[in-house]
Amino acid sequence: MTDHAPPLPDDFSRLLNIVCKGAVDLLQAEAAAVYLKQDEEVVMRSAYGYSETLVGRARYRLGEGITGWIAEGNEFKANSRREIVDHPNHKGKYDAEIWTDGMHDCNSLLGLPLYIAGEVYGLIKVENKTVDGYCVPFTSIDLDHLRVFLRAISDAIQANTELMSAIGRLYVFVMIPFDDKFRNIYELGIKPAVQAVGMQCEKVDDIEFDDDILRQIYMCIRRADIVVSVMTDRNPNVFYETGYSHALGKPTVHIAEEKKDIPFNLGHYNHILYNPENIPDMTDKLSRRLIAVKAKLRDEAAALNSITRAWYTTSG
Repeated sequence: MTDHAPPLPDDFSRLLNIVCKGAVDLLQAEAAAVYLKQDEEVVMRSAYGYSETLVGRARYRLGEGITGWIAEGNEFKANSRREIVDHPNHKGKYDAEIWTDGMHDCNSLLGLPLYIAGEVYGLIKVENKTVDGYCVPFTSIDLDHLRVFLRAISDAIQANTELMSAIGRLYVFVMIPFDDKFRNIYELGIKPAVQAVGMQCEKVDDIEFDDDILRQIYMCIRRADIVVSVMTDRNPNVFYETGYSHALGKPTVHIAEEKKDIPFNLGHYNHILYNPENIPDMTDKLSRRLIAVKAKLRDEAAALNSITRAWYTTSG
């Protein structure tokens, strides 16, 4: 595990900077910081009013300190230094660095988890509400305002697939015949399975676009981290799109109602057979398969990063 978190995409960094400055302005505070999950830790990814040297470096294990406690889904409000220090999770891990001039202290603090699609993906901390130069208490109204603010940020992130990918929310594109008989397969089976493991799910007719539909499908397959192909009824369009997915080397999960729906040259792939009368069983199988694919992608990325770091070390 590195001492400094890898950089975020520029658009995401700018958004987080806006979030920190917006929270400070909204609550008349001196400082704010956003932490995001990375493995089993949360890492400071943006800050306003804090030392910039902490961004990408300050980190807590889940449950460690007040910050790590908030990252487990808890809310925090304190209006005195004593309240903060007396909290059973207080650690003060970076206090000496947060207030670099040695003249300030954390006298009031709000901390809320940041939820993305129902899962905690980070948190925000806002410190020292100040009016006319005096530190004043955070109120329950301040807490409500910060909740609404974070919900708006969460909605904005979820509406942007690139930002979702930046925080590790894998994008799953589903290729399925355009037929009402598959409505429940997708809405009650595939989509819940994808969302249950923290991924994004989409099929082409979920998307608003002004272009050739085949071009849109190609773009979605290229952008996808994982592709799900429903091969029931041997639909030629799905077969064609599946071939394109394989040609790009995309992890492709094949689903069919009957084994005969799987073409001979794809039969050696580990596919999922489902019973339309038992959709929950398919949902469970697909969720477990997606978890396995995600683990493989993570291992491949880690191996590539290791090779890249070794190359830079030997060539530098």
